[in-house]
This record gives sequence, structure tokens and C-alpha cells, in this order.
Amino acid sequence: MDDNGGLLRALVQRSSDLVIVIGEDLRIVWASDRITTMLGYEPSEVVGWNIFDSVHPDDSAAAAENLGLALGASAPTLPTMVRVRRQDGLWCWVEVVGGDLGSVADIAPARFALYLREVTERTENEQEDRRIREIEERTLRRSEKRFRSLVLHASDAIVVIRGDGTVDEVNPDRGLFGPRPPSAILGHNGFDWVHPDDVDELRIALTDLVGYPQTTMQRTFRIRPTERADAPVPTELRDGWRWIEAAATNMLDDPAIEGIVVNYRDITTRVEAQRDAQRLLEVLEAADDLIGICDPNGQLLHLNRAGRVFAGLRGNLEHAYVPGSWLTEDDRHRVFHEVLDELRRTGRWTGDLHMVDADGNEFAVLARLIGHRDAAGEVEFYSWILRDISDRKARELRLEHRALHDPLTGLPNRSRLIEDLSRAVQVAAAPALGVAVLFIDLDDFKTLNDRRGHATGDEVLRRIAHRLRDAVRPGDTVSRYGGDEFVVVVEKLPDATEAIEVAGRISTVLDDPMLVEGEPVIIGASIGIALTWGADLDGPAPTPESLLRSADAAMYEAKRSGRGQVVVASG
Repeated sequence: MDDNGGLLRALVQRSSDLVIVIGEDLRIVWASDRITTMLGYEPSEVVGWNIFDSVHPDDSAAAAENLGLALGASAPTLPTMVRVRRQDGLWCWVEVVGGDLGSVADIAPARFALYLREVTERTENEQEDRRIREIEERTLRRSEKRFRSLVLHASDAIVVIRGDGTVDEVNPDRGLFGPRPPSAILGHNGFDWVHPDDVDELRIALTDLVGYPQTTMQRTFRIRPTERADAPVPTELRDGWRWIEAAATNMLDDPAIEGIVVNYRDITTRVEAQRDAQRLLEVLEAADDLIGICDPNGQLLHLNRAGRVFAGLRGNLEHAYVPGSWLTEDDRHRVFHEVLDELRRTGRWTGDLHMVDADGNEFAVLARLIGHRDAAGEVEFYSWILRDISDRKARELRLEHRALHDPLTGLPNRSRLIEDLSRAVQVAAAPALGVAVLFIDLDDFKTLNDRRGHATGDEVLRRIAHRLRDAVRPGDTVSRYGGDEFVVVVEKLPDATEAIEVAGRISTVLDDPMLVEGEPVIIGASIGIALTWGADLDGPAPTPESLLRSADAAMYEAKRSGRGQVVVASG
């Protein structure tokens, strides 16, 4: 037995486990040499210690309970994990198993053998792993809670769906799903609310998205409008559906979510506004008017089709500016020194302008310009509508010409004569130059007209009008006063001589025979002249009517004197 005992002692001493033998009083009666490398004590140093003196207070209860069970022949099936104090005061984790020695031991007080295996590193690793798992679980719970809070309080509607579109989570959906509570939406397929024309495209997009974690997809589609009881369907829902803008992010691999998060908002008003803007743009594009927008520097922001054709522009307007060559030189100066000032001051200007097309043709436009201001009151951009009014202007000129000209001869009529004579008298009042009024009555015209007929008489009057224009000076006015009477206004006369010379030339051209129906005819004239000398007048300047009366009286005096006479009014 001694040899066997020595062998057993040698095996115990070389074991990697620490072996401690305790007595009935739970005091150590023997320890293997492993105690020195494990705890730093010498074997003899610990003999007599109570086995619980070195156990961590937090572990004493469990150790005592398990030891009691072992002494009662009910040893635990698993090792007991306790912390034991080392000689340097630190604690190390050990696994403890024990066995009842009974009467086998050769040491009289021996009662129980404890086998201690150090597991500090393993235990600490397990504890660290456990701590990390607990942190991760707490983080996950916080993340889930935060996510749910974000979903519930987000300004946009948010749903979490599975890969097949089934709704797993929904926040208060801002009315997009009608009066249904979120609980009534959960478990339903989100495609149930999508417009039939949009479903297939969305299903394909969702299938693609499922294969790409952490990827976001954006789509615009329509959903079934279901108004709340206290809110009627908005008038902008013209076709009965709401337009939705959605961003779906694949978070199936996120343990806190495990779904596809869809943020979506109602953009029906915006879509309808864009449709209205497109319709308006189509109208503007079809308009014949030149319609455009530019910034304060002249950079073109928009120009309709008619405007682009006129300006010879193609493609985008990124580097296109409003060219000054669009306007005539006079109107260009007017725009920069008058119109823009008015726009900055009042924000609007309407008036006629004259433009020049690519072929150099000038035409009139009615321009309506607006200066659009920003929130600070500064002009942000200008808009304009330019309408070609050339035809209208031409009609106005024709009407004006008819109103002021004789339809037979094309000469200024009596109304135009009064205007021109009034202007001539006003101009003459300052520089002391004379104005002469020559009142012309055709001799023997009534006889010709009665004998040959009115058609022939009208032709003779037209020829006489042409001769009168050739006889006067450039700038002198020749008008038909009525019937066979004509009036010539001669301006800027230094004296009466030049007026008398003009009257002489008139008499000469009218005395020249003209062929009427194959026969030579001479139509002479009696001429009365009235003069005014502007600043040399002692009294007030004469009126056009008084000058005409004086010239008319002088003409009758010339007729009484004989055919083809010229008389200057006295005074």
C-alpha cells in the first residue's frame, strides 16, 4: 500500500488541477503543490484554514450549499464556479468538484477531497461575451423602440413591409389609408391600395429591391383615395386617386427592423400643379405671340416656340440672352432708359414697340411687360408678351389717311389742312419767317365737268393735283379744300416774293394744255394769297381760319380781275 500511496501522491502533485483535502470541520488538512502556481501559497501555509476563508463573499452561499450536498452523498453533477482569493489579493475563477474520502484516506482527519481547476480566462471571456450580448440586446431593444417612435411620429407616412408587400408596421398614415386604424392595415398587402396601372411596375421594382440590402428605391404611383369622415376628397383629386412619392429602403438584414421601410407622402397637389403648368406651357407654346421670361441680366429663362423661331434659337437657353437687335435703335434706347425704369418702379409696362426680324423687316408689337419681385421686393425676373400688331397699325394708318386725305386725289383734306396750317403758324411765330396761304380756284372747271361728265372731271382733278405737287417746293402742303378748290401752304418765307413765285409756277403748270378724251384742254386758276410774318406781327397771330378767309377773299378778287390772275390780300 505504501508504494501505491506514493504513486498516487506523485500523480496528484503532477496534476494540472489543485487538490485540497479538508476535514470534518471544513479546515484544510492537505494541499497539492499546484496551490503555489495557482494561488501563490505554499501547501503548508494553508493547512488549518477554513475552506471558505478564501472564497469570494458573493460565492460563499452557493459553495456551502453544494459542499453540503456533496457531504450528504448528493454531489452536484456540475462543477461549482467560485472566486478564490490569491495571495496577491486578486481573485481567480475556479471550477470545483469534490469527493467524499470516507475511511479510504490515510490521513486521519481527512474527510473530503476538492479538485480545483482555474478557469479565470475562460470565465472572463464568457462574462465579456455575455456582457456584450446584453449590451447588444439592450441596444437592439433601444433601436427597436427608437425606430417605432420615429415611425409613429414621422411627418411622412411610413410603413414597413415584407418582401411580398405585406404590411408589418405602420405609423399614423396621415389619412392616406382613410379612417382605418393602423391595426386594420397590418397584415394586409400594400398593393391592395395601389392603382391597377401601377401595380405591375411596383411589384417588379420591389422584387429587384429585395436582392439589394441597404439600397433605396424611389417611385411615384397612385393609391386608392379613402377620405376621412370629417374631410371630403380634395377637389384636386380630379381622377379619384392620390399621387404618392415613396422611397423604399431594404432593411431586411437589420435585426431591429427586418423589413423594407417605405417613406411616402401625398404629392397630389404638386402633380396636379405640374399638370396645370404643363397645360399652360402647351398653350404658350402654341401661341403666335412672342412670350418669354428673363432674369434681370437678360439671361433667357423661357422662350416659347414663336419666340425661338423669331430669335433663331434652337435647343436649350442656357447661354442665350435677350439681344438688343430685336428692337429698332430708337426703341432699344427707349426700353433701357424708360421702360425698365417704369418696370422697376411700378412692376408693369404696356405700350407699342418696333422690332426687327431676321430678314431686317420692321414691324410693330403691343408689348406687355411685368417685373416679378422676390420676397425682399427685388425684381427676380421679367416676363413679356409681344403681339404683332402690324396689320392693326396698317389699318389704323389707312383709317387715319382716309380721315385726313381726299379720297379722289390723295391730297390732305380740309381737316388736315387746318392741322398743318395751325402748326405752321405756331412755328413761324418765333423765327420771324412768313407763312403764305395760296387759295386756288380752277377756271372753267364747272363747264368741263358739266359737258364731259363727273368721271372725266374726277380724272382732270387727279391730274391737277399731280401738277400742283410738282409746282410747289419740297415741304409745302398741297390740299384739296373742296370741289375745284385747292389750298397750298408755303412755309419759312423771308418775304412775299417766294410765295408769289410759287403761285406763278402753279399758274404756268395749269395753263399747260392737257388731253381730255383726245382733245387738248386748258384749265387755268385764280389764286388768292394771304401772308403772316410771325414775330413781326404787332397783334396776336392770325388763326388758320382767318388766313383762309383772307386768301379766299383775295382769290375772288383775282377772279373778278380776269382769268388766271394772282392777288395778294392786303393788310
